[in-house]
Amino acid sequence: MSSSPRSAATWALGPGAVSWKVLRNPAVFVVALLREGLLLTLHPPFAAAAVDHDRVHQDPVARYRTIARYAYSTVYGTPAEAERVAGFVRRNHVRVVGIEPVSGAPYQAHSQYELSLTQALLTDSWIASYELLVGPLADAERDGFVAEQRVAGALLGVPPEHLPATAAQLQRYIAVARRRWAAGDQAREILRPFTMGEYPAGSVIGELPPLRRLLVGRAIRGLTDVALLTMDPADRELLSLPRRPELRSPRAVRASARLLAAGLGSPRGVAAWERFMKADVAAIVRRARDAEHRAGGHERAARTFACPDPSAFVAPIDDLVANWRPEVLAD
Repeated sequence: MSSSPRSAATWALGPGAVSWKVLRNPAVFVVALLREGLLLTLHPPFAAAAVDHDRVHQDPVARYRTIARYAYSTVYGTPAEAERVAGFVRRNHVRVVGIEPVSGAPYQAHSQYELSLTQALLTDSWIASYELLVGPLADAERDGFVAEQRVAGALLGVPPEHLPATAAQLQRYIAVARRRWAAGDQAREILRPFTMGEYPAGSVIGELPPLRRLLVGRAIRGLTDVALLTMDPADRELLSLPRRPELRSPRAVRASARLLAAGLGSPRGVAAWERFMKADVAAIVRRARDAEHRAGGHERAARTFACPDPSAFVAPIDDLVANWRPEVLAD
């Protein structure tokens, strides 16, 4: 980053970015992250990595805070802040290695295809969750958001040519990627708390007193149902969650989604979310919000916003595995 012309810029993205609009309501983050996590289990190397290395059930709060720090820093932060947090993620990826049991093949987080797929699924999850919880984006806004998220991908080591540039390309990418998805035993192990409310011993929720565990489990299953509403039917079929919606009907789930968005999007909800994120991340978001206000609000700032060149942000990775699948971006 020090040699890049972007290093002198005020923002990694800046006021007027569609990403600033999409991530404004904390409910979008909550649902999008859960949605992405569910879909990641369908890619067997991701499921293996989650079982071998992830502590999502043991400490879900730390997991959400870690990803919030990355997401908000790369969207609302300065280039230096975005690079610092992305550097932490890249260093953490070094330890994510193992053997995927379905194929017996080794996996490594620092792999071209896996890094690209992770970013593509997260980008798709932001859009799907925003449109369910807040409202539809214009076609140009979807394209703008996809283009902006290539900056976040570059910070993790994904070159722009390995990520979709438009919303249509993103949908084709995921459709092709889906052909290789499967829900094996490891995926079922990860999904079980969301499907049946069974939390492993030693996990934060599994160690709660019975009544609190029941209430928290029901809340998480309710959030899972909201995330499922945003998915392609083919993805829901692959997940095959063996239960009815927690609230018994899709209409009730949609109503709960609206309540979630209204609650977390209110001043009180935003304040509570900022306390959850911790002071440093909350300060980044507040500073960005103030800058957008000084620029005349999002709509006015968007008139002059230009997405930065993601190639200026690409982080080199020494141990990168060359396993790119060009078919996911083929026309």
